[in-house]
Amino acid sequence: MARKKIVKDVEAEEKVKKSKKDEIEEEVTEVEVENQEEVEEIDTRIDDDDDFEDEEVEEKNTKKDKKGNKEKKQTKKDGYFKQVGKELKKVVWPKGSDIIKYSFAVIIFCVVLCLFFVGIDFIASLVKGLFV
Repeated sequence: MARKKIVKDVEAEEKVKKSKKDEIEEEVTEVEVENQEEVEEIDTRIDDDDDFEDEEVEEKNTKKDKKGNKEKKQTKKDGYFKQVGKELKKVVWPKGSDIIKYSFAVIIFCVVLCLFFVGIDFIASLVKGLFV
């Protein structure tokens, strides 16, 4: 009796799984059909709107040109020192620790170059001494 009940339960679970699987497959096919319809609709819109897009691009370009002209006019109105002030506000100044690091690196690099050229000079004087 227990076996019959278990078998019935398993059969019921399988039926539920099959029905859920069928529902999912139906939903997937519906979504695919909807997506295909949307793609076709978009394609027709693109074909119809080619001329319209060209007009939009031209309008945007003219608007950008007008905005660029306005910006140029505004900068011409600003004085030299106002422009300098605006640019200095954009500058990211280094911190004190960075300045120390960079200064130390430059000094070491200069010392190394100095030693290099002193060595080259010394070698050149030795070679010159051999031939004179």
